[in-house]
Amino acid sequence: VSIHRRAIICTERSRSLPYERPNDERDRQAQVMRDAISLMRDAISLGLVVAKCMLDDHLIGGGVSLFVLEYLVHGEEADSLHSARSALRALHGFNPELAASWSSILEVPAAAVGSELTLADFDGESDAAHKDAPLVVAQVPAAVLAGCVRRLHRGREGALAQMRLGFTKLEDLSIQLAPMAAEHLESIFRGKVVLSAAELRDCFALPSSSAAEAAAAAFGESQVPVWFEALLVEEAVLDAPRRLQLLQWCTARAALPLGGLGDFKVTLRFDKDDGPEALPVAHTCPRELHLPRYESAAQLQQKLLLALDHIVDGFQKE
Repeated sequence: VSIHRRAIICTERSRSLPYERPNDERDRQAQVMRDAISLMRDAISLGLVVAKCMLDDHLIGGGVSLFVLEYLVHGEEADSLHSARSALRALHGFNPELAASWSSILEVPAAAVGSELTLADFDGESDAAHKDAPLVVAQVPAAVLAGCVRRLHRGREGALAQMRLGFTKLEDLSIQLAPMAAEHLESIFRGKVVLSAAELRDCFALPSSSAAEAAAAAFGESQVPVWFEALLVEEAVLDAPRRLQLLQWCTARAALPLGGLGDFKVTLRFDKDDGPEALPVAHTCPRELHLPRYESAAQLQQKLLLALDHIVDGFQKE
């Protein structure tokens, strides 16, 4: 089972726990225990998946938040659990609107004081004796931090701890990763999921780049590679989501590595035996994109977009 498929299985299984509980109290307690064990095992498996992705240089793209990545490396010492500004940055991945609102309050604490906000407005579960008293300026950073921690961490402590256990099970790299800033850490794990047109073009070893590439591609007098090269930088057609789709389709990578594809760029090949009714075909192992003998740029564009629309269901994907 692939590491991505394993992650999907773990996540879906944790979401599909039975909602109907047995009537008998003893049976109900046993069911809760089985659910807890299942969730614990899946959390450990997810941690292993993230670790293996990192060790194999297999970028995970999206799907794992900045806070979770930070927690996997630092545990309870994660900066997001102790610094209001770091916590707000992590909260932005869960609730951008709330993070923006609280950021403005942190920047101008007097505004919070003037509106008579209380600690309970940030953390309704706080057991502090003064939680219902209006905040003073000095209390605003602590209140913002408490609110972020409640949303990021509280209630998930066990699952996060088990996920970290899985992350460090193969090899504990926390010492090597600890000095890295959160943004750098995120880039290492996720890669780039937003590509510019120039970055996408650089992912391809185009026939126009050298005589050797032109000979290997074997397009001859066909204008298909010229049309394809122009299409790569046509942002009105290939917007940011489409650019990522094309990268994923041709490489099976979830994201672009920070240094690009290096010497493992996608090459073009001419399928001269396939007519204009055929779709392009991506071969991810040799990283080749096979293009049939289209008769116009518009035809190439229409067929390529159709192929991209069917990435998920596997249509014309190898």
